[in-house]
Amino acid sequence: MASLRSNLLISTAAMVLVGLIRPGFNAFVTRAFGAEVNGRAATVVALLFLASLPATAALPTVMVRHVSRSLGEGAKDAARAFAALTYRFATGFAIFGAIGAGIYGHFALSRPLSVLEILVLGAGLFGYTYWRLGRILLLAIGKAFASLWADVASVLVMFLFLVTCWGLGWPTIAVAGVPLVYVAFSLFTAKVVWSEIRGGVVSPQMRTTFHRFHSLLFLGSTSSLAAREVALLLLEAQVDAAVLGELSLSLSLLLALALAPRIIEVPLVHELASLGGGAQIDRQRLLTEKGLHWLSVFSLAAGFGLAIVARPLLSIIGNVSSDVVVLSFSFLTLGFMLEMLMAPVMNFLVAEAPPSVMTVCGLASLSVAGVWWLTPWGRGVLGVMIGLAASFVVKALIAAYYARSRFGLHLLENPIEKVTVSLLGGGFMWMVQTERVPAWAGFLVFELLTVILFRRALRDIFRSVLRRPGPALTSP
Repeated sequence: MASLRSNLLISTAAMVLVGLIRPGFNAFVTRAFGAEVNGRAATVVALLFLASLPATAALPTVMVRHVSRSLGEGAKDAARAFAALTYRFATGFAIFGAIGAGIYGHFALSRPLSVLEILVLGAGLFGYTYWRLGRILLLAIGKAFASLWADVASVLVMFLFLVTCWGLGWPTIAVAGVPLVYVAFSLFTAKVVWSEIRGGVVSPQMRTTFHRFHSLLFLGSTSSLAAREVALLLLEAQVDAAVLGELSLSLSLLLALALAPRIIEVPLVHELASLGGGAQIDRQRLLTEKGLHWLSVFSLAAGFGLAIVARPLLSIIGNVSSDVVVLSFSFLTLGFMLEMLMAPVMNFLVAEAPPSVMTVCGLASLSVAGVWWLTPWGRGVLGVMIGLAASFVVKALIAAYYARSRFGLHLLENPIEKVTVSLLGGGFMWMVQTERVPAWAGFLVFELLTVILFRRALRDIFRSVLRRPGPALTSP
């Protein structure tokens, strides 16, 4: 089985590419065809991700948890059977999701989807379902390079397709750009994945555990992941397509904050689950605490940095200058930063806590947003974005409380430095918003001070990445 270090390096390369998909697509389409076209594409993509949640919200995590635990215990047949079981259920969920999305898109939207858009939506949903499961499975079984090369090829296919649409003047066809990535990935990796999901047997007891874990994690994951797409669909009926396109572009830039958490998510859950199979709880705790500390360094620097340069950054990438969009992006960045900062804790809870914990996290976060959206203050761009930000914060706080009280995880290493960086970030945000300091100058000074304050943590991170892994970092 591959080491955590090698998985992290491969996952880093892959997620840099994956992170280009939505912001790259939104920026290109906005520049080439206008915000209205991007707003239309944003509606299709939001509906795609929302309809895919039954198949992708929890099943990928459940699969890697059970596959990795089985591999950690030396039960390769069980690992193969869990993967096959996951794909069967995901296919069924994707079929129902595609039917529901097509009906909703044609009859419920204020601007109904065309037949072409519905076909693109359906193909993209199946492709995205396969992509989510395939990438995780290949990493867990030590074939992450196959996934990496498929990611590279798929992203290139998308950009070549968009350039072709621009050259031929096909704005209505460009909506297929994002779904095309996932369809291309499925074609590139179909052979190797198919060879890994045939055969194997799981006992009725193990199957029951799998379904119970999935049902509970599904409620939490779906609720949590749905908030962003629900927010866009709510605004689809409240604002024009141009504003929706600007919001979609700004939200896609939040993927910069999700980059580091997504890089470590699958390798860490895989490693924690493998260690769980070997009952190495101390090693699990150590990995989680170190991952949390290192990730907080990146999250604080990236989160406050994005908020500081929100206005010029949105203007450069997508010609966005609307005050309400810029303001929404700034505070939404800070809420999302808190959730992403807690990613290692979430991964630990997925691997070791009862699945009901993640259910509570997800349901509570979406409930808070939903209650806010029902109030008079929850309408309009700013109102909807406040509810979305609140959902991020609630999820992070619940996870932190449970991890600390139940497992005794140490959540705040080097608190003085982190509080100082937070105060500096807030101060520079205020100075930039009140035009006391130019945005890029404030950004550079803040990042320099962050590097100085976190110099020891950064040194440890680079040393860990560059050195050869010892036995303690290698999975069983």
